[in-house]
This record gives sequence, structure tokens and C-alpha cells, in this order.
Amino acid sequence: MIGLLLLKQIYGLSDEGLCERWVHDPYFQYFTGEEFFQHSFPHEPSDLSHSRKRLGDKLELLLAESLRVAHEAGA
Repeated sequence: MIGLLLLKQIYGLSDEGLCERWVHDPYFQYFTGEEFFQHSFPHEPSDLSHSRKRLGDKLELLLAESLRVAHEAGA
């Protein structure tokens, strides 16, 4: 779920837009841990808002730390 929320934040997608793109983009699926291409989204779109509420500000901190580490690594 964290991977989905990160992709949503990075690409500025709505919950529905993220679900639609995830179904059609093998890179999104791989980033979120899928080993084989899936033809349907494995969660309800409302699960994203529930997870976002549970994480609160921690999602912003996680994104900032991920970007900092990537920058230091030269990615």
C-alpha cells in the first residue's frame, strides 16, 4: 500500500487514476511488489484513502526521506 501511495503522490494521480494506471502499467505493478502482470487492481480504491488517513503526515516524511536517499546515492 505504501508503494501505491508513493506512486500516487509522485505522479499526482487521483485514487481512480492510480488504479487505472496500475492496471495498464507493468512498472507500477513491479514497483508495488507484483511478480506477474495483473489484469485487475487488487484493492478497492477506497482502501487508498483509509491507508492515507492511517499514515497521516508520515507519508510525506517517507517520500522526503526516499528522495533524500536517492539524491545522495546519485540516482
